[in-house]
Amino acid sequence: MAEADRGADFTLHLVARGAPPLSRLLAPLQRSGHLVLHDTSTAARPEIAALIGRPSRKTAIACCGPASMIDDFEQASRDWPEACVHIERFVPPVLPADPDARPYTLALSRSNLETRVDPGQTMLPHCSASASIFRRRAAAAFAAPARSIGWRGARSIATACCRRRNARAA
Repeated sequence: MAEADRGADFTLHLVARGAPPLSRLLAPLQRSGHLVLHDTSTAARPEIAALIGRPSRKTAIACCGPASMIDDFEQASRDWPEACVHIERFVPPVLPADPDARPYTLALSRSNLETRVDPGQTMLPHCSASASIFRRRAAAAFAAPARSIGWRGARSIATACCRRRNARAA
């Protein structure tokens, strides 16, 4: 918001399904013309290449969103100067499995169950598939905090693609 208050030249493209999150906080940006909302419940997600435009050393571009949006952004920004491109991820990128990794045996001591976990796999699917008690306890543990804060189910997380003048390059 401070950028808009200083009269900065930028446009924030917010892509969300339905009403955007934090609408009260975003309202000043929308009124000033700095925010463009893209509601994917009424139209297809816009082409990232069209949002960021042509490469320019005087413009910084950034993207935060799900993997498919990041992939499209990386493709669309491949000809941009590296110093002008920034990416934020919801989750870290998938790392390749260590070629020297070996399988191991996961032992569930209370249920006396054992299962093999291969390189590149995590323990959680094995635990839940091997021990129904673990599955019930994990579900209860995750559901209790969700109920206590009034969470009612998954909601689309807003994703953003931002284009602004790069003050350093100007």
